[in-house]
Amino acid sequence: MLAQPLERRMGGATATSTVRRPPSLVLGCCSAVCSRSSSVAAAAATRASTPTPTPTPRRRPCSRARAADPFASPPRPPPSPPSPRPSAADPGAPGLPTSMQAYGRKTWLWRGHKTSYVAAGCGPPIVLIHGFGASATQYRRLLPALVSAGYKVYAPDLLGFGASDMPLPEEAAAAAGATGRHFYRLELWRDQIADFCAEFCPSAPPPSPPAAAASSSSSASASPAAAAAGAPPARGGPVLVGNSVGSLACLMAAAGPVDARGVVLLNTAGALNNKGLVALAYPAFLFVDLLLSTKSVARKLFDQVRGEETLANVLRAAYGDARGQEGVDGELVAMVAAPAARPNALAVFVDVVTSPHYGPKPWDLVPLLKAKGTPLLVAWGTEDKLTPLDGPVGQYFRALAAEDEGKGGGAGAAAAAAAAAAAAAAAAADAGAVSFALLEGHGHCPHDDPRSVLADEHLLPWLERVGKAGRQRQEEGRAAAAAV
Repeated sequence: MLAQPLERRMGGATATSTVRRPPSLVLGCCSAVCSRSSSVAAAAATRASTPTPTPTPRRRPCSRARAADPFASPPRPPPSPPSPRPSAADPGAPGLPTSMQAYGRKTWLWRGHKTSYVAAGCGPPIVLIHGFGASATQYRRLLPALVSAGYKVYAPDLLGFGASDMPLPEEAAAAAGATGRHFYRLELWRDQIADFCAEFCPSAPPPSPPAAAASSSSSASASPAAAAAGAPPARGGPVLVGNSVGSLACLMAAAGPVDARGVVLLNTAGALNNKGLVALAYPAFLFVDLLLSTKSVARKLFDQVRGEETLANVLRAAYGDARGQEGVDGELVAMVAAPAARPNALAVFVDVVTSPHYGPKPWDLVPLLKAKGTPLLVAWGTEDKLTPLDGPVGQYFRALAAEDEGKGGGAGAAAAAAAAAAAAAAAAADAGAVSFALLEGHGHCPHDDPRSVLADEHLLPWLERVGKAGRQRQEEGRAAAAAV
């Protein structure tokens, strides 16, 4: 007989009694407890015997570079652009144009400074570099066209422009150990472009010859044999596209540390500022430098120029004929005005305009580029008033392209120049060839012209030819190495 003692306090006294439970009730409770314990144990055993499913890893939508075959035909783009993403840049940065909002901004830390860039698409890499006073947003028309054609496109803001940091020149120069008070130089942007390419679109190594795996001696002799056979090395780096001062920075990077697949210059500048190119007007430029050295005068002039109405007039003058000026809309004015309203924008402007560091000239850099076997496309708007076609830089490139075509001379009628540009594009398959494209009615910024002449008639066909030439040189290098 089961019993349970129970203590009770009654009037200060403690009494102990025995409460008897019916046997059926006690046995029922024990049975329920045992049944529940058995169910829990069975469920635990079932879970232990069932294998845990392995989560399927998410596939990255695109890789940075194609090391195996950098000249492969571009893949078809996805049917729709990616979903909008929040900006990773400074919240006070200027906004993106409508055509680039789906890609968002990204931030890259370079030498302790935050720099902004846009990246979109998949395929062989192309890097777009803007000019003075502009930003990556000015490629609002060209960037989507290149993405649709199957290329991976990067558009960084150079340090001091757009949404990138704008360090004060004197402080930044002192921190960097530079001589003098000027910080913003072509050499600075050349280094930024080179480091950006090394980070995001590094050059693929040339393919190893089949005989290299057999012995170290054959591997050592493969490179001289390929050179003797006249096969230039294959390149897997990006194509650099630059406008104005950005063109000169691209030329410096490609002639130096960057192993570019090709270089495209859009109305290239001849120096960092006009003092480095127009010697006759040097006294007038010195007078401008004197005015800008007075902070109150510089502020008043700068505020007048960056006003929306004045800025729109300046942009219309830079956009060529009436058809090109249709591209000067409210979006463009806002894109240029927003960075100019940032705290250190005036200091950057004065530093560049008054700098005595002009940088190298194009005719000093092109021979280095041709020695590397890098093809070059030069496109020029006929209505450019900032770097006119009949100026020293424009005439140099026209004569150079005509020389590569074997026709001699470069000055001629517009129709003859257009025919020469078409012939030069066909010759771009040759290593180091210079092609010249004349853009009728276009101004200083042909990449933002409402007409799609630059992309459809010149740039995209040239890129395709450069890709085919690269694949051909790659095969010749393999064949020459295998023949050793």
